[in-house]
Amino acid sequence: EAGEAGEGSQAVTTPQHIIAAVCEQTGVTEDDLLGRWKNEPRPRARRLCVLLMRRHIKTDWGRGTTELRPMSYPQIAVAMGRSKHNRHPLCQYNQAVWEYDEGGEFTESVHAVEAALGLEGIGV
Repeated sequence: EAGEAGEGSQAVTTPQHIIAAVCEQTGVTEDDLLGRWKNEPRPRARRLCVLLMRRHIKTDWGRGTTELRPMSYPQIAVAMGRSKHNRHPLCQYNQAVWEYDEGGEFTESVHAVEAALGLEGIGV
């Protein structure tokens, strides 16, 4: 089940917790974050959500196994109000990792949301 703490995480979190924390950090409303608008800061907020969900939420992917894996891209898409066939989470994740590696404001936002949720750093 989604929502179990990721390896190295200190707190249990859910997609809804991450969405709320990202909205608070970025000033983007939940409707805007989950909407289709493409102008900033909405896409940046979505990338933050995808990165944090992928890194901090573990799930059995619905297979009933005891092995927990990072939240899948289809699961992230559904959590963000998209079709499970939507490819945007994969593209957003790749962009987010690149932005995180570059440092700066995006990296600071990732750390601020993690701190607000009581999560350890992702160490991308």
